[in-house]
Amino acid sequence: SLWNDPALLELSFELLTIVMDEEPEEIQQFFVDSKESIISLFDLLSLDASSGSSTKVVEIRKFLATTLESLASSGALKTAVEKFDVKSSAIAALAAACLSEEESSTEDEEEELTSNRLSSGLMQCLVDLCTVQGDDN
Repeated sequence: SLWNDPALLELSFELLTIVMDEEPEEIQQFFVDSKESIISLFDLLSLDASSGSSTKVVEIRKFLATTLESLASSGALKTAVEKFDVKSSAIAALAAACLSEEESSTEDEEEELTSNRLSSGLMQCLVDLCTVQGDDN
């Protein structure tokens, strides 16, 4: 997969951040337009620091958390997860990412704060996907 090659991952991420700076809402929609794209987004959550420079991995995780939070708050994430029947994959990826953020210990206060924000954002996405809406009938 593209995400397994550190050079391609870094190049893809740089291109994506450039494009996202221009039209974030429109580009985010591409992440939920197909089953493959949403699965790819969740696959990135399991990105290991050994996949590239640890700095880039942290940046990618920040990007993912922000993107997923935005998609969740607009309702697009839950809609896509249900539409493409990937709820168990989404929950597994989000839960694993939350746990990996909690397990990563750092002595740097800024990194710890960033990690806590990422965990919080990912947890909110997880809660959103697990929340059952009652019928008004």
